[in-house]
Amino acid sequence: MYNDEKDFIKRLESVITGLEEGSLKLIEGTMESGIHLGSGQEYNFMVQPVDLEERRRKQKRDALNKLVNYINPDLYDVFKDAIKESKEYSISSSTLRRRIGKTSTLVYLAIRYDLKLIVNNMFTARQLKEDFPTLGVYAREKAFNIDGLFSPGELVLVDELDGSSSIRFTKF
Repeated sequence: MYNDEKDFIKRLESVITGLEEGSLKLIEGTMESGIHLGSGQEYNFMVQPVDLEERRRKQKRDALNKLVNYINPDLYDVFKDAIKESKEYSISSSTLRRRIGKTSTLVYLAIRYDLKLIVNNMFTARQLKEDFPTLGVYAREKAFNIDGLFSPGELVLVDELDGSSSIRFTKF
């Protein structure tokens, strides 16, 4: 099955990586599919590719469940209506208090409706992407410098862009 120990280790490393990334899952195996890991113990397992679409749906559900407690219901209603009507909407952050769920609400809506979200800086974009893998989030400095990122008429959520302290729902 394997030419040498190096082939086996390489294959095992790719299996471990797949398990860590979620692209493979462990299933109950048979003796033929087992792997001997030494010291007289026999571990029987098989790996199977994960349905990537199902994995994405689960990640999306988990993200929405995690965020639901942090969204601002009033902002949620306003932005949800704007999304459904496909119209631009802006709220100045200077009129709102801090830490009331502005960003959490936009992240929730972006995930729920599969919309892209533009944030002020790379650090925020990276952190949100790490926390919510299904989120299409882009830092301002990159978002407007990538040709073809936005389609004409596409709905995009924007969080506190260009220091203007506003939250915008806009079309590109």
